Amino acid sequence: SSDLEFRPGLILLDIRLPDMSGYDLMERLKASGSFNGARFIALSGYRDIDAPGSVKFDHFLEKPLDTVQLETLLQSLAN
Repeated sequence: SSDLEFRPGLILLDIRLPDMSGYDLMERLKASGSFNGARFIALSGYRDIDAPGSVKFDHFLEKPLDTVQLETLLQSLAN
């Protein structure tokens, strides 16, 4: 089957990827229609206000990743 069997509810993307930006990848994933309803979290060394396009993400986390902050965010999304 060409449809994805696994449909994540949350996608964590690093902004700086080797071959394309995390923004471009997010746009491609959204455009595919296979990730409807998924939340996208940006992970970057930029602060949110300094990161171009960060507004397109549902949430934004700075590197280095604070695992307590990530856990708090995941818990808030589960409620």
